[in-house]
Amino acid sequence: MTPTMPYIMAALLCATLLLSVASALPVNLVTKRFYDEHMTRLRGDTSLPAPPDQFFPQRLDHFDFKDSQATLWNQRFWVNASFFKDTENAPVFFYIEGEGAGSPYSVVSGEHVVLAEQYGALIVSLEHRFYGASIPTADFSTSNMYYLSSHQAIADIAAFYTLYLKPTFNLTAKNKVVSAGGSYPGALSAWARLRLPHIIHTALSTSSPVEAMIDFTGYNSIVANSLSTPLVGGSDQCLQAMTQAFQAMDAAFTGSDAEKHAMASKLMSCTPLDGLNDTMWAASNYASIIMGVVQYNIDGQGLDIRKVCQTMTQAGVAPIDAFAQVVQLQQGSQCLDNSYTDYVALLNNTKAVQGGGLGLRQWTWQTCVEFAYYQTCEPDTMTCPFSRLMTLESSYKQCQDGFGEVISQDINDYGVSQSNYLYGGNQIKGTRIIFVNGMIDPWHYLSVYNQTSMDPRQPAVFIEGTAHCRNMYNPSPADPAPLVAARGAINGYVAQFLSEPY
Repeated sequence: MTPTMPYIMAALLCATLLLSVASALPVNLVTKRFYDEHMTRLRGDTSLPAPPDQFFPQRLDHFDFKDSQATLWNQRFWVNASFFKDTENAPVFFYIEGEGAGSPYSVVSGEHVVLAEQYGALIVSLEHRFYGASIPTADFSTSNMYYLSSHQAIADIAAFYTLYLKPTFNLTAKNKVVSAGGSYPGALSAWARLRLPHIIHTALSTSSPVEAMIDFTGYNSIVANSLSTPLVGGSDQCLQAMTQAFQAMDAAFTGSDAEKHAMASKLMSCTPLDGLNDTMWAASNYASIIMGVVQYNIDGQGLDIRKVCQTMTQAGVAPIDAFAQVVQLQQGSQCLDNSYTDYVALLNNTKAVQGGGLGLRQWTWQTCVEFAYYQTCEPDTMTCPFSRLMTLESSYKQCQDGFGEVISQDINDYGVSQSNYLYGGNQIKGTRIIFVNGMIDPWHYLSVYNQTSMDPRQPAVFIEGTAHCRNMYNPSPADPAPLVAARGAINGYVAQFLSEPY
């Protein structure tokens, strides 16, 4: 998830039994900041003692049956067996990491750990291939990126469970596996239940974009709706002011050099904007600030929807000047790098480095070949409050600038179609899959959230007033009533499904 270019998404991000999150905004420094803040909340209390890193030898390609010698690499994982006393009957909570580095705190802190303690469960967290310390190849050259896909990730889960977890802990059918994830890992959780029903007994899928989509206009439609929702501090006036601010921005960015440079300076750009690529990238970067606020909104903490709308609706302040204040609130003293050339250089860095944070090149590859999720703002999209420079064409361009003609528009379109053919999109038909979504979260558009027509074997929990993966944070006395009720409903479904055999 990237600005004008695809909101190729930063990486949606969440957590619960089999979890993680992909942020899905443009992958830039703005997105990274929102991602890091989200992960800090998700990890909870990092003062707790954490288990050591462990590694499992995985096949590089689970589907190459000619490779009898099996090229192997080491995948990182963590285990917490402190609650696992009734080893013959207790469940396994399988927490899946996603498009960023994993953490040992994923098995010691968070709402899923509260649930695991209640059920006396074994807790396991598996880092996603190509992220963090789980690097299968010498570099991230395009030829090596073919080993990065959701299909290989699901096969990793199957191999890890079958060859390590099951024999190590003497697991049987009585030890039912509950997978859980948020955002992209939430989708993986649901897909793993579909593909591995002999392993995954119940799946908890939070804020999960199970529907791959090229032109994801619904994202910004929900952002617009959230900016006008009084429940979270929004208003019609706020949405109108935001729309007017971006109209002024577009007028300057498509005007004279003097107008373009003056606007860039007003909005804390590190450098003047040089050509169409920079203006498109800048427009996306500025939109990503608001998109990030809405996606991760926690009312009363930091820059949330309420604070943004209070700033945007000040009496006597022009919308573009109010938006400049929002940018400063987000950026502090740090300017915003709007150089598309700089971004492409980062995207084309093929050096495989083990570390934390989002995987820019890796996640961009996954969106370009499997999911897209391009958060556009085309001229005919009347509900989008942002720049009309955020086009589908610029999204395709990002893929080609990162990976060459290997990722053509046709390949991108085909990959998205294949994802929906194979997994079912948001018409997924499974059993014991619990979908959880927040009203404010734009990603619910691609998930399963319609409670009125839901299948009782595949229930949907829709939380009023909450954003991306909010239910996966540690429970707090300050949690709003709808969130508390949703956690109760989730626990009820987990209890119901765990009472059933495989």
